[in-house]
Amino acid sequence: MPTLMTCRLLPLVVFPMLLAAQEPKPPRPVEPERDRSRDVLVVGRNNTPNLRQGVRLALVVGINEYVHLAPLNFADKDAKDVAAALHSLDFAVEAMHSDSRLSPHHAHQILTQVTIMCKDAGPADTLLVYLSGHGFSEPGGAPYFCAEQTDSKALEQTGLKLDEVIDRLRKSKAQKKMLIIDACRNLPQKGGEEQRWQVDQLDSEGLAVLYSTSDGAVSLEPSGQQKDMRGREMQNGIFTHYLLRGLEGDADGNNDRWITFRELALYIDYEVKRETKNRQKPRSTWDGDMNFDIPLRTLPLAPARPLATTPSLPPPPAEPRPATPKPPAAKPPEGGAAEPDGTPPEAEPVPEPDRLRQVKEWADVVTFEPDADIVTDAVMRDRIQQSGYPWRVRHKSTGIIMVLIPGGTFRMGSPNNESGRGEDEMQHPRTIRSAFYLSESEVMIWQWNRDRKGGNGNSDNRPKDNLSWSDANSWAKASKLRLPSEAEWEYACRAGTETAFAFGATVTTEQVNYADKEIRGNTGDDARKFLRKANAQPTNAFGIRGMHGNLWEWVQDTYGDYEEGAGQAAVERMNGDVRRVLRGGCYASKPVACRSANREKEGPGIRNVLFGFRVARSLP
Repeated sequence: MPTLMTCRLLPLVVFPMLLAAQEPKPPRPVEPERDRSRDVLVVGRNNTPNLRQGVRLALVVGINEYVHLAPLNFADKDAKDVAAALHSLDFAVEAMHSDSRLSPHHAHQILTQVTIMCKDAGPADTLLVYLSGHGFSEPGGAPYFCAEQTDSKALEQTGLKLDEVIDRLRKSKAQKKMLIIDACRNLPQKGGEEQRWQVDQLDSEGLAVLYSTSDGAVSLEPSGQQKDMRGREMQNGIFTHYLLRGLEGDADGNNDRWITFRELALYIDYEVKRETKNRQKPRSTWDGDMNFDIPLRTLPLAPARPLATTPSLPPPPAEPRPATPKPPAAKPPEGGAAEPDGTPPEAEPVPEPDRLRQVKEWADVVTFEPDADIVTDAVMRDRIQQSGYPWRVRHKSTGIIMVLIPGGTFRMGSPNNESGRGEDEMQHPRTIRSAFYLSESEVMIWQWNRDRKGGNGNSDNRPKDNLSWSDANSWAKASKLRLPSEAEWEYACRAGTETAFAFGATVTTEQVNYADKEIRGNTGDDARKFLRKANAQPTNAFGIRGMHGNLWEWVQDTYGDYEEGAGQAAVERMNGDVRRVLRGGCYASKPVACRSANREKEGPGIRNVLFGFRVARSLP
């Protein structure tokens, strides 16, 4: 194995490893020879873990550069990668690292974010805190995590006391709480005596805790181009490398397609000890009076990555899972005989899944699986596939092509340094809690005129313009559709990006229909010559067309300051301002007005040749 360098030394209390559930352990089955080095066992669950309810909230902290301590190599990247992984698992993530809006300069700043998250959580919510960086104890005292300004000679004044983090988590109303610590430790001073974490200072009552190493041991970072035991390049600290691999799917030790906190802890324990030849031994503990078999992820039916080379945990010894129901038996023709040619009678068709049947009540399926050339993010494709809904459908009554937008969390608004930023674009985390359908393009003229007399027939693919908010909203409701909320619009427009545009920091006229050098009028038929056909515009990474430029698009919301806790927000927001929000810019706009975060407003009865719209459809 390549040489291991750059230690993150974190003396930790020796907690008993929870190698099984708290209930009496069933007899251990005989293990295959190749698995006998593995001293952990996932016991069989009598029931599938409860599906997640409520909101998932996470705080992720990673620090490489310190004022008073030696720098680290991977902690900052570890936090960014963990934040991305949790984001894909529908966590609303608040991050504190080198590129985040919040800085981990001081310990009180980190504790403040823990406090906010814990106070905002309800009983059905799930909380997770991940810390990556330096950590050590004051002489004979409590364990600390180190902020950028932490001074080892003044831990009590400058360090983050971990029992204060645990106290905030313990007092939160949330019933599912996790703390994951990938911390290193440098000696407080050269030649100083190594201090150990005190057993009575880190009580896990009311939450689950996962440590990167055991008491007095090291937490290692890889050296050079080190690869793990399966040939994968290690670009994170060793503990976090396997934390990420476990969340991707490797931690599903009993092959039930669920990844739970318990399975993740056992997987990391085995892999890290194997990788480091027992130099690093992770530790986990959770409250024995509470159920911490917390489901973190469900895997698709066909894993994207073969696990044949992974030493698997023994199968659950008790109560095998019920067999998959078989299709109904074939019905013979009258008299019970086979067909005249001797072939068996046809079996009854297997019923369609509920979600597909629900969609087919109002739409025809166009494409079930997402196109990898359009939805290039593998995690996003996986989330679309796991939803159980088709990717692209055609609305039956209007002919509109609609694209599935999976739920998730993003940063709404713009950073302070974005060119052209408006004062009403305060950046903040926003969660879209449910998947929904959004029209692939602006509503076209032929779609607007369908089932109407007159108009341009069924051949005009230009977007329908000269519409007020009231016009667009009434038409959408009559079609059993709706306008998207402002949060949904920006989430779909960004398609996972944080730049000014879905195509990057800047755009070209090939990507976006905006006013480049020529002056474009905004009245009369002459202005319409600048319109582009709705279905001829390039797609973003969700498969949505034309959200930048072409026409301003009405959304549901009234104009006002952002409400951070508004969630999906597909509701009327009455704040005293009756004006409605327009998004995306138009063909007469400069590029700055076409940014993902830009907002405009107008009265709901105002028509303009520059105003159009697209529609959304909620899902159960």
